[in-house]
Amino acid sequence: MAAGGGYIRRTWTIEDPYWNIQKCTQTIYIGSPGGVFKESNIHWPKKEITLVGCDPNTDPSVTGEPTL
Repeated sequence: MAAGGGYIRRTWTIEDPYWNIQKCTQTIYIGSPGGVFKESNIHWPKKEITLVGCDPNTDPSVTGEPTL
């Protein structure tokens, strides 16, 4: 991958009931607006959280999750 972005290609192959091979390729571009991805492009949730009990809710809707 070049600095600032690149492509991921993944391919699935399957055989149908009539012994025909079917193939599909997905291309995903990874990059950021402006071309250069920096740590400052990530918006982190709170640095520290307090979870209480033996089975705390750790769902990202509670704990927070990073956004780009």
